Parts: sequence; C-alpha cells; structure tokens
Amino acid sequence: MEKKVEIISQNLIKPKVSHIESFNFSALDLLAPLYHYPIFLYYPHHDQESINISTKSQQLKNSLSKILSDFYPFAGRLVNDNTSISCNNHNNDDFGVLFIEAFAHNYNLQEDILLSGIKTNTCGHFLPTLDSLLQTHLVIVQVTFFACGGMILGCWVSHKLFDAASISTFINNWASTARGGSSGCPVITDP
Repeated sequence: MEKKVEIISQNLIKPKVSHIESFNFSALDLLAPLYHYPIFLYYPHHDQESINISTKSQQLKNSLSKILSDFYPFAGRLVNDNTSISCNNHNNDDFGVLFIEAFAHNYNLQEDILLSGIKTNTCGHFLPTLDSLLQTHLVIVQVTFFACGGMILGCWVSHKLFDAASISTFINNWASTARGGSSGCPVITDP
C-alpha cells in the first residue's frame, strides 16, 4: 500500500489575549537573517488505551493559543521592511500561527521513522509545505498523526525570532501547557 500524508485541516491559532500593536526588533535582532529552519519532535504512543486524534489535536490547539499569550510576537507578521512585527491579531483574520493537522497513511512511526531514522526524501511529508507562507508566517506547525497513536510535530520557525534557547523555551512551555500544567514562563515586569 502507498505511504502518504493527508492534510486534514488548517487553522490559524491566535493568542487568547490581545497585546501591543507592534514589537520592534533590536539592532542585534536586525542582523539575524530572515529564514526559517525546521524542527521535528517525535511522540510515540505508549499507553494501551486508544487515542482520539481530534481530542489530541484540539488539546494542542488550545494549549498553543494559551501559550501564545506569553509568546505573542510569534503569531504576528513582519512589517516595515522586516524591522518589526505587527502583533495585534484580533482585528485581522490573517494573524496567528498556522496549525496544520495531517494523518500518515500506511506509515508506522516506530518502524519507518524512529528505528530507521527520518530520511531526507521522507521528512518533507512531516513539515508544512515550503511556499509563500514562509514569507508571512513566523511559525508554522504541522502535527501528523499515525494509526499507532504516535505523532510527529514538524515546525518551520523564523530565525528572526528563534534561537536555540527561545525555541526550547517555547516548545517546553507549550508541552507543559498541553499536559495541563502551567506555562512556566516567568513574568517579567517593567522596572
């Protein structure tokens, strides 16, 4: 049987709370190149009980919306020759993190991916398609579910916003929130 990844849905996930109008890059941030890099996260299914894909997908969307309240620039759009991010997303249908839900037909997460390693010709199936979206979206997420209950979370993230520390903080806080915990994001107030 043919192995394929079917896109089930696409949604823009917005922060639950509205924030400032714009976020200006620092002089150092302006030196960062404008490109996206991929991230793959693998989640095998270890429980004996079956998993409801729509429930898991909704849980990921809700927790992403919640965590974006702390990481609100990630849902914005680059403006002013890429020197700032427009962050106010409640009045514009174009703002938010693009969240793509997919299903991997005839793939086995354990055998095809985890044991044999992801192959260059296969990895594109588990990432959002490279196209003009990368010019407007700072973060694009694709969650691909497998029949075994496992999933791959593939992301394109803008290097303009993310370095290794910030992507680690973002992913860890999202995971904690998805599991029902708090974001763990420290609250920093102005002096």
